[in-house]
Amino acid sequence: MKKIAISAIILVALTGWCIRFYSLNGTFKVKTTYPIEIYSMNEPVSLTDSVSYNMIEQPDYDIAVTDARIIDADDYLEEMGKTSDDFNMLSERYLEITIDIVNNGDMENVFSLYGIPVLGTNWYTFYDPDATIYINGFEDQGRNVCIKAKAEGHRTLKVAYRLYWKDFNTEQWNDLENEEMWLSVTQSPVDQRIAIEVS
Repeated sequence: MKKIAISAIILVALTGWCIRFYSLNGTFKVKTTYPIEIYSMNEPVSLTDSVSYNMIEQPDYDIAVTDARIIDADDYLEEMGKTSDDFNMLSERYLEITIDIVNNGDMENVFSLYGIPVLGTNWYTFYDPDATIYINGFEDQGRNVCIKAKAEGHRTLKVAYRLYWKDFNTEQWNDLENEEMWLSVTQSPVDQRIAIEVS
């Protein structure tokens, strides 16, 4: 009986420590096993011979971030002329980045937005297909956002990333514009990231 009581106390203490650690740090750290290279906005990054998130290969493409902003969901809905009913899952805020995608190859290839999440120091997020479709006027395309750039051509588009308060501590959430964040362009053999500066 004494062992059970001691085990219960240790378990409660450990659980309390984990909750405190989580609340102080927002989420657990985003880690990588590959060498990291950081690029600036407007600086093109090559995806050739690299693998993006979830082992996605996007050959012949270069990508650059040209602009970034954070907007509340209500204001975003007003801009898009939509309501919350038009979304499968509406976020509290959105990080909208403008990207320029250049196809250096001789074929029209599909570019996957699922391969480029946004990373923070202790958080990460993926793009919202609904908001990305609406903000670019791609509604005739269906819910799958398929971006193509013609051979030797380029595309510019806005990509909306979800920001939920539960993924941040209070201090971070109240000052998101000054959070360190990067667009994860490739994961291996080099972890290439573009530093995002919110305007």
